[in-house]
Amino acid sequence: MKRILITLMLCATIGCMDCFAQQSDKNRGYQSYIDFGAQINLEGYQSTVMGVDYIGGYRGGEHFFIGLGIGARYAVESSYSDVTNSVGSNNFYISHHEIEQSVALPIPQLRLPAFLHMRAYISDRRCQPFFALSAGCVISKAMELAIYDDIFTEPVNNITYKTTSLFAEPMFGLNLRMGRKFAINIQAGCIIQSHPYFSIYDAAQGVARHRVDVGYAAKIGFAF
Repeated sequence: MKRILITLMLCATIGCMDCFAQQSDKNRGYQSYIDFGAQINLEGYQSTVMGVDYIGGYRGGEHFFIGLGIGARYAVESSYSDVTNSVGSNNFYISHHEIEQSVALPIPQLRLPAFLHMRAYISDRRCQPFFALSAGCVISKAMELAIYDDIFTEPVNNITYKTTSLFAEPMFGLNLRMGRKFAINIQAGCIIQSHPYFSIYDAAQGVARHRVDVGYAAKIGFAF
C-alpha cells in the first residue's frame, strides 16, 4: 500500500512539474509593449511631457523580460524662469548679468527616446506586481543661445548647444493579465535625466553643459 501511495505521489509531483514547465514555456518568446505616459520635471525644468513608447523583446517565463524600446515625447508645457526671452523658434537670448549659478536652457518640444528595457515580475498570478527599468538616450536637435549685455544691444556671443541626453527611468507597476499574452499595466516612478545648463559664463567662450535632474513619471500600457 505504501509503495502504491509513494508511486502515486511521485506521479502527481512529476505531473505538476511538467504542467509548470509547459506554462513557463508558454510565456517564453517575443513580447511587445505599448506604453502611454507623462513626465513632470522639477528643479530648473518645470515641464510636462507626454509620450508613447513601443518595446519589443524576450519574455523569459513568468518573471523576466528584456527588450529594446523607441518612442516619441512631446513637451506640452515648459517653463524656464532663467531664460529671458526667445527669438524665433530655436534661438534664445539671455543677459549674462543675470547669471549667478547654473541656468536651465530650453530644449526642443519633440524628443525621441531609444532605450534598453527590463522588467522583473514578482509573482505569476493574474495581478502581477513588477519592477521596470528603462535606460538610454533621448535624441533631439541642437539649439542656439544668444548672449546679450542688454536686450537692446547686439549679442556678445552666440553658441549652439546639444540637447540629446541620457536618462534612466525606474518604475514600479501592476500587470493585469487578460489572456495568455495580452495584459494591461500601470506604472509610477521617477525619471533621472541629464539636461543642458549654462554653467560657466565667458563672453568669448560661452559654455553649455549638462546636469542631472529628477522628475516624476506615470504610465499606462498594454502587453501583447
